[in-house]
Amino acid sequence: MAEISPLKTSQAPFLRKSQTKPVKQDKAPTALPTSQEPSESFEPQNAALPLNFKPQSSPQAPPVSKPEAGQTGPPATAASSSAVISNDKAGGTLTLLETPLTSTASTEKGVSLVDLFGLDDPKTNNGSAQRMAKAEATYLQRYPYKEGEKADQTRRELSERYHHPKNSTQAFSQQLNDFAASRGVQKKAPHGFDKPLAEVGIEQVKRALAPTVDALFSNREFNNNPDKKQVVSEQVNRFLDLVGEAAPKDLTAADAFKIAQDNTVLVAYQDRAAGEVFMGDHGVRHLLGHNIRVCEELADKAVAKGAQVTAKDRLVMHQAMVMHDLGYAMDTVKNGIQKDGIAGQENGHNVLAARVLRDQTSDPEHPLNKLFEKRDLEHIHACMLHHDRDAEGKAGIDLRLTSHPTEEDRRANLETMVRTADNTHAFDDKLPELLLQEPRSLKSLRMIQTAAEIGDKTLFRELQDDLKSMVEQRKDLAPDDRKALASSVGTIDEVAHKFNARRIAGRRPTYEISDSGQITVGVQESPIHRPVSALFGLPAYKQMENFVEDNASREVKLQGGKERIEGDGISVELDLGVASKASNRFETQIQDQVLKDRDFTRFALLDAQLSKQQKLVDNPDKIIAKRRQLLQDYRQSQTA
Repeated sequence: MAEISPLKTSQAPFLRKSQTKPVKQDKAPTALPTSQEPSESFEPQNAALPLNFKPQSSPQAPPVSKPEAGQTGPPATAASSSAVISNDKAGGTLTLLETPLTSTASTEKGVSLVDLFGLDDPKTNNGSAQRMAKAEATYLQRYPYKEGEKADQTRRELSERYHHPKNSTQAFSQQLNDFAASRGVQKKAPHGFDKPLAEVGIEQVKRALAPTVDALFSNREFNNNPDKKQVVSEQVNRFLDLVGEAAPKDLTAADAFKIAQDNTVLVAYQDRAAGEVFMGDHGVRHLLGHNIRVCEELADKAVAKGAQVTAKDRLVMHQAMVMHDLGYAMDTVKNGIQKDGIAGQENGHNVLAARVLRDQTSDPEHPLNKLFEKRDLEHIHACMLHHDRDAEGKAGIDLRLTSHPTEEDRRANLETMVRTADNTHAFDDKLPELLLQEPRSLKSLRMIQTAAEIGDKTLFRELQDDLKSMVEQRKDLAPDDRKALASSVGTIDEVAHKFNARRIAGRRPTYEISDSGQITVGVQESPIHRPVSALFGLPAYKQMENFVEDNASREVKLQGGKERIEGDGISVELDLGVASKASNRFETQIQDQVLKDRDFTRFALLDAQLSKQQKLVDNPDKIIAKRRQLLQDYRQSQTA
């Protein structure tokens, strides 16, 4: 089987060179922020970036030394004559050790093939882990693919999150175990599952996992959500069906059970974390309901056009999608948002997630090592690390319809399908959990917008408290669900309306693949889109324009009607301004509970006009007073 060269891993993107409109590609600093002791308060450190690190173009595979006790990452490597990447004992943090930039190979024999091409060292079998570590180092160096003081600050803050012990794989794993235990999940394979999977049978494993799904999604005290339970059950069963097709003969039923159970716990934990903050969903709806479903749909359509997509490829995408956003659930990210609102804590979350996979699979006995080969794990790692942008910060859409794919073709296709799925979940149920569970909160969000724009912090907090009280009175929600949603209210900041109300724009996208491999994504405008935009005074098609730029790498100004925008490897077809009826529960609820409320729509539309006037005058005091009175009159009308 062909090996992967270092220039054909996630360090080098698989995309056509004629990128239509690349994301701004500014040069990164020449140094990776080095590990430093983080402050307990988690304040960004402003130390200047070191300028003496020059990453090698290929990874090294130095001899392995005996691992120290308690080490959680891959085996420690002896310092080679290149920049050695290793995991420290704090829980898998990346450390760069500066050494001369010469090969460890004998000078008489020149550079070894292991050093030059990144092949797995037959003696240490360490090439795969080292390539993943190098990809993370490259990401930390380049993100956010811009230059300047602000970009440098973003890199420093990401480096501190990456090195923070509370975000280590060891700490995160403990949080997962504590979460599972609090839900009553029994993390132990049933008796007799030590036998080969083929002997026990997939159906037995499915039945054994049912109590785990019930404990996590059908629990009256914690999370009682039948819709999510159904989605999770379906995807767990689908994952196990694929395991049955692709598993090696020596995979035991216990291995399959543990992988599927760990994934289910991981999804539930991320879903709970997503419910505790007011931002786009990163829980069940995003991970399983959209991303995995779209990856499978794209795979089916690619196969129909002659491409080879194996059961193992589908498992790679499943595993990548389950884990790709877990950076949002990391301690300092989630808690930082809860404490300070959204302030860039989520930036670079990809690398926090990818590090967990690398650390976990450094243990040869980890079940993922028994299901996936090393090249599969590298593909999963790359798909996680570059699930939204490729290694150069570009869209990187390159679908190759070949029935005999090389490993390079395989990587290109896997990353393309993952990125397409992730970047097209911008509308529909990508909304924060609070808006979907309590549509009336859209009214609160609109009033909070007014309080923010007139600078009334006391009123802002009062409106937050009112919304929190509304959530806490929802007796149909499980107690822990209520607690999570109430917590998310506290993360609503002054600009929350801009990033969330405008998501109410389009319906679930459609996907087609041409004979040449061009992907076409179709989006129909939601019937509640423009009415909601008008209430918030938002540009009608801003979110649609962002969607086009994210996917087709084109800046556009949409005018309505039917439009097709061609990109490199992907096109977007929009159906805008077409009258249609509500097609799902959320659209119906917004129409009935928000848009048909005449008192509210009158307040919101008048206030939107005043908001525009406020921005045009030098002394807005009179306008601010009018807006305050308008809001006060509406609130009083609701209590009369």
